[in-house]
Formats: sequence, structure tokens, C-alpha cells
Amino acid sequence: MIETLHSGGHGGQNVNKVESGVRVRHVPTGITVVCTEERSQYMNKQKAIKRIQEQLQRWEKEAHAQNLNTAWKEHNRIVRGNPVRVYEGERFVRKK
Repeated sequence: MIETLHSGGHGGQNVNKVESGVRVRHVPTGITVVCTEERSQYMNKQKAIKRIQEQLQRWEKEAHAQNLNTAWKEHNRIVRGNPVRVYEGERFVRKK
């Protein structure tokens, strides 16, 4: 979703009349980026979309790393696991 807004800052009367600032929101994730650096709405829109893409890539990379970490923990749990046989009695005492 893309919204336009007044930028503020330098630019004289242009700032008060023209909505050159842009707010871009990625609806599925809720990521919101506001860009008011450029004097043209088109350039602000391009920068905001690029920033959203960078954040989504960073988010995907972190999610992938988390999945690998979870898979590795599960692997260790399965491989090392619990002992198959547990002997009880006075000769076989299991130490913790």
C-alpha cells in the first residue's frame, strides 16, 4: 500500500503544496517505510520500495538461519537421543 504525504524540511513553497513524501507498507508483514529525502515523489517511491525489498530479504535470511538452527538442534536430539537401554540396580547407577 502506497500513501503520499507532505515532506517538510527544505524546499520552500514546494514543500507546502506538493505531496512528495511517500509511505509504503507491506501488508502481509506489516513493514512500513517512510521516505521524504528527495524532492520528487517518484524518487521517494523508488527508494521506499527498495528499502522494503532489502528488509524483506534480511527477514528471509534470518528466518532461513533460524530454520537451519532448529533443524540442527532436532538432528542432535535424534542422533544423541536417550540411551536405548537403561540398567537399574546397585551395580548400574545412572549418573546425571
